[in-house]
Amino acid sequence: MSRFIDLSHPIVEGMETYRPLPTPRVEILNDYDASRYGGKSEFFIASLHLCGNTGTYLDSPRHRFRA
Repeated sequence: MSRFIDLSHPIVEGMETYRPLPTPRVEILNDYDASRYGGKSEFFIASLHLCGNTGTYLDSPRHRFRA
Protein backbone atom coordinates (compact mmCIF):
# COMPACT_ATOMS: atom_id res chain seq x y z
CA MET A 1 0.00 0.00 0.00
CA SER A 2 1.44 3.39 -0.99
CA ARG A 3 1.36 6.38 1.32
CA PHE A 4 2.10 10.07 1.07
CA ILE A 5 4.84 11.53 3.28
CA ASP A 6 4.90 15.32 3.48
CA LEU A 7 8.52 16.57 3.61
CA SER A 8 7.66 20.22 3.04
CA HIS A 9 8.84 23.05 5.27
CA PRO A 10 8.69 26.85 5.19
CA ILE A 11 11.18 28.72 3.02
CA VAL A 12 12.30 31.81 4.93
CA GLU A 13 14.90 34.51 4.42
CA GLY A 14 18.35 33.47 5.64
CA MET A 15 17.46 29.80 6.15
CA GLU A 16 20.29 27.29 6.00
CA THR A 17 20.90 25.88 2.51
CA TYR A 18 23.33 23.50 0.86
CA ARG A 19 26.67 25.35 0.83
CA PRO A 20 27.88 27.24 -1.20
CA LEU A 21 24.42 28.05 -2.60
CA PRO A 22 22.91 31.42 -1.58
CA THR A 23 20.24 31.64 1.10
CA PRO A 24 16.72 32.79 0.17
CA ARG A 25 16.12 36.54 0.17
CA VAL A 26 12.80 38.41 0.39
CA GLU A 27 12.38 41.88 -1.09
CA ILE A 28 9.23 43.82 -0.16
CA LEU A 29 7.96 45.55 -3.31
CA ASN A 30 4.71 46.95 -1.93
CA ASP A 31 3.36 46.93 1.60
CA TYR A 32 -0.21 47.53 2.74
CA ASP A 33 0.24 51.23 3.53
CA ALA A 34 2.11 52.04 0.31
CA SER A 35 -0.48 50.32 -1.90
CA ARG A 36 -3.63 52.19 -0.86
CA TYR A 37 -5.86 53.26 -3.73
CA GLY A 38 -8.19 56.01 -2.64
CA GLY A 39 -8.26 54.52 0.87
CA LYS A 40 -10.20 51.50 -0.42
CA SER A 41 -7.74 48.82 -1.48
CA GLU A 42 -4.44 47.65 -0.05
CA PHE A 43 -2.21 44.67 -0.71
CA PHE A 44 1.23 43.18 -0.05
CA ILE A 45 3.69 42.09 -2.77
CA ALA A 46 7.09 40.51 -2.18
CA SER A 47 9.77 39.26 -4.54
CA LEU A 48 11.42 35.98 -3.57
CA HIS A 49 15.01 35.30 -4.65
CA LEU A 50 16.12 31.70 -4.20
CA CYS A 51 18.21 28.98 -5.76
CA GLY A 52 16.30 26.43 -7.83
CA ASN A 53 16.90 23.59 -5.42
CA THR A 54 15.95 25.40 -2.20
CA GLY A 55 13.69 23.31 0.02
CA THR A 56 12.75 19.65 -0.06
CA TYR A 57 12.81 17.92 -3.43
CA LEU A 58 13.81 14.67 -5.14
CA ASP A 59 16.64 14.63 -7.65
CA SER A 60 16.07 13.10 -11.04
CA PRO A 61 18.93 10.96 -12.40
CA ARG A 62 19.72 13.72 -14.94
CA HIS A 63 20.49 16.14 -12.08
CA ARG A 64 23.36 13.94 -10.88
CA PHE A 65 24.52 11.99 -13.93
CA ARG A 66 25.36 13.07 -17.47
CA ALA A 67 23.16 11.59 -20.18
